Amino acid sequence: MDRTLYLDCFSGISGDMFLGALVDLGAPLEGIRAELAALPVAGYRVEVERRAASGIMGTAFRVLLDDEGESGHGHGHGHAHADGPEAHGRSYADIAAMLDAAPLSPAVRRGAQAVFLEIARAEASVHGVHVEDVHFHEVGAVDSIVDIVGGLAALHLLGVDRVVCSPLSDGTGTIRSRHGVIPVPVPAVVKMLEGTSIPFRTGTADTELVTPTGMGLAKVLADSFGPLPAMAVERVGYGLGTREIGRLNALRAVLGGPVAASTDTDRAVVLECQVDDSTPETLGYAAERLMAEGALDVAFVPAFMKKWRPAVLVTVVCRPEDESRCVRLLFAETGTIGVRRRETDRHVMARSTETLDTEHGPVRIKRLAWGDVRKATPEYEDLKAYAAAAGIPLQEAARRLAARLGDRE
Repeated sequence: MDRTLYLDCFSGISGDMFLGALVDLGAPLEGIRAELAALPVAGYRVEVERRAASGIMGTAFRVLLDDEGESGHGHGHGHAHADGPEAHGRSYADIAAMLDAAPLSPAVRRGAQAVFLEIARAEASVHGVHVEDVHFHEVGAVDSIVDIVGGLAALHLLGVDRVVCSPLSDGTGTIRSRHGVIPVPVPAVVKMLEGTSIPFRTGTADTELVTPTGMGLAKVLADSFGPLPAMAVERVGYGLGTREIGRLNALRAVLGGPVAASTDTDRAVVLECQVDDSTPETLGYAAERLMAEGALDVAFVPAFMKKWRPAVLVTVVCRPEDESRCVRLLFAETGTIGVRRRETDRHVMARSTETLDTEHGPVRIKRLAWGDVRKATPEYEDLKAYAAAAGIPLQEAARRLAARLGDRE
C-alpha cells in the first residue's frame, strides 16, 4: 500500500473533526464541494476556518443551515431517532436511495453507503425498529450527509490506500438528545462496538467525544487499530472539535507513504511463551513443525515461572505473514495458554548460492554480504555428505572446503 492515513483519536472522533482534519491535510475544498454538489441536498452552507486551539493550528469544519444559522453539531452531533415517517427528517431508506441515484464517485458512494448503513443498524437495534424506519432529524441528516460524503470525497482526493486508527477515547457522564438525557458513550456507539475488538476507553472528558457518525467512519474505514505505523510522514493535520473540554479537542491525522526500503533490514515478529509442562520430545517436535511452517528461528532457554517452577522460554522469530500459523502451532503443540508478540526490524545479510564441484560430489555454498563483511559457508546437509563420502570428521571437511573457497576468492 502506498499511502496510509493514521487517525489519532486522543480526543475522540466526529464527522466534522474527520472532515476538518482531512482539509487541514490538504484535501482541496473545491473537489469536496464538487462531490457534495452531486447530492440533491440544499439549504446549507459550510464554514471552514483555520485557527489555533490550545496553541495548535487546525481546521474547524461546520455545517450551517441557511434558515437557522446554527451548526448541526449543536443539535446532537447527527444522532438518529426512531420516530415515525411523519417526523421532520430523512429516513435511512431516503438517504440510501439518494446515494444510489447521485452521480458520486464509485469509491465515495460505496464508503458513504457503508457508513450510513453501520449507523442505521446500530440505531435500529437500540430503538427496536427496522433499519428503514431509522430517521435522522433534519439538521442531523444534512450534517451527517455532508460530513460522511465530504469525508469520503476528501479521503479519495488525498489518494489514501489504507486507514489505521488509534484506540478511541470517549468521555463519560450524560448528554441531552432528542430522546432526553442519555449516557456517554451514547447507545449507538456502544452498539457499534459490539462483537468487535476495537480498542475503546472512556473517562477522558465529562461529555461526548465519539459521536455515532465518528464511530461509523472509524469502524468502516479503519483497516486496523493500534499505534502509529512505520511510514514516511508527509503531512499532519488537526480537525478541531466544537466542544470545550479544557484541553485540545481535535482529531489528529497523519498522512504518509512507505518507508524507503533498506537493502539490509526487514520486518520480523518475535513470539515468546514460557512452558513448564512440555517434555523435551514435545518441544523438539514443536520446533520442527514451526520451522516447516515458515519460522525463521526457534530457540529454547531455561527459565523459572511462578513458585519458581523450572520452565522453558520458547522464542520464535517469523515473518509477519507467517505469524498466525506459528501462534496456532505454539498453542497446539505446547502447553502454553498465552503468547507474547512484538514486531522488530532485523539486519539481514544479502545472500546468494553457488555450487562447488568436488571429488565427493557437488556442495552448495551460501555467500553472505553486509557492507564490507563477506562470508561463505557450505550448506549443512551437503557438508555432512562430503564428510561421509571422504571418511573424515565434519570439522575437517569444513576446513578443506573453506580452503578451497579461499583459493577461489
